[in-house]
Amino acid sequence: MLTISSLILNIRNEEDFGLYHIIILSVGIPFTLLWCAIGILM
Repeated sequence: MLTISSLILNIRNEEDFGLYHIIILSVGIPFTLLWCAIGILM
């Protein structure tokens, strides 16, 4: 989680924010759902 947060902060300093934002969303949303599913199963 800390790594993801630091990545987001680093990306905000970049100029091409739109592209990185789309990549973060397309990777982050399934990862978050998977994280929640693992938490529920445990």
